This record gives sequence, structure tokens and C-alpha cells, in this order.
Amino acid sequence: EKPVAASARDAKRMQSLSKNAAIDPVVGYNIRFSLAFREVQKIVQNNKLGKLLSVHAVVGQNLQTWRPGRDLNDTVSVSRAKGGGVLRELSHEFDYLSTLFGETVDGYALLEKTKYVNFDVEDTAMIILRFKHRSYNLPVSLNMDFTRHDTTRSCHIIGDEATLKWDAVLGHVSVHHSTGHIEDIYNNTSDLAMSYENMWGEFINQDFSNFASITSATKLISWMECLEESFGLPEK
Repeated sequence: EKPVAASARDAKRMQSLSKNAAIDPVVGYNIRFSLAFREVQKIVQNNKLGKLLSVHAVVGQNLQTWRPGRDLNDTVSVSRAKGGGVLRELSHEFDYLSTLFGETVDGYALLEKTKYVNFDVEDTAMIILRFKHRSYNLPVSLNMDFTRHDTTRSCHIIGDEATLKWDAVLGHVSVHHSTGHIEDIYNNTSDLAMSYENMWGEFINQDFSNFASITSATKLISWMECLEESFGLPEK
């Protein structure tokens, strides 16, 4: 289960130990199994937006609504030692952005405790990343939080011929063409819930092709630590 480990040190140790495993370990990022996401993948891979100019991703939900009936103090989300904070808890964004756009070149993070100030993790992150997409650098903004009351998970991909809008909460993908025409690509409000079923179905059937490798999951943890260091946070 994502994000594989709380620290890059632990993730690299797991990666080393896995070399002796009979089957290569995989890491579950359920958004990879969203049918809406797979439509987004196809559009990006088939270059239907033209040259990509920028990407803007947002994810947020008030932490108090995540696990009703549980004391926040007892959850992983608010403990740095257990791998909490928005970077790790919402690391799906790092995984799907890397899946769509390739290698991360560099990045910078602004991390803050704005609402849950008594815990030792960030509840808000504003991140700028640059991906090596095909032969050019692609700028990406990523905003993450534990604070907003309107649960949000969305991504806008802006190309020189069209803009793609993906609302993962509503399960809706649309393409806005330069002509003004809006094309509905996919629409299913149950898509995110179904992604878990799809993930476990493929796992049970021993089809691991859509899972994250332990190598890629370890790279994500390393990148999160680089972003923390860019803001001056010590290594876990």
C-alpha cells in the first residue's frame, strides 16, 4: 500500500530485501486503476492536446472527515514518524503525475501547518515541479491540503491545441478544444470507488502490470524528502 514507507531510508532497505523475493513486490496506488485516469493517459500518450504547456493539480479534504469517529491523535496522518503529512498521505498525485509525464527534473515546496498546528506534519503544501516530458521541460503546480471543506482532486493539462480537465471526485474527463468545442470523454461518479475494486481484482488475478514497482515508489519517497529539504525540514 502506498506510499511504501515513511522514509527513503526504509524504502531503500525494503527494495534491497526484495531482491531475494520470489515475486517482485508491487505498491498499490489505486488512482492508476481509475478508468477516468486511463482515459487521461490515452489522451496524453496520443498527443491529442498538442504540445503540453503546463499542468495544474489540486487535492484536498478536511482531515476531520477522513476517518469519522476516530481521534485524530491516533491516526497516521498527523504523525511524522509514521509517515503522515500531506506529501505522503496524498502521494497519489506524485505517482500519477510521474506516470503521465515522466522523470522529475527539479522542484520546490512551500510546506505549512495552517490548521492542525499542534501536530508535527504539514497540512498544506504548494509545490512547483518540472518534468522532462518527451524532449522538453513541463512546468507543473501541485496544491495539497488537509483543510478544505469541499473535497477536491483535479488536474488540468494545458496544451497548445486543447485543455484537458479531469475531476477525479466526480469521475469526469473533458477536453476543451481551441475551436470552443467541449468534448466529454468520460463521466462516472463511482469511478474513484471502483478504482479500488479494479486494483484488488487485478491483484487477485496476479496481473501486476498496472501497479507501481517498489523502485518507482522509492523514487517518490526520495523526491518528497528532497522537497522537504528544499523547505528546510530535516530528513525523517
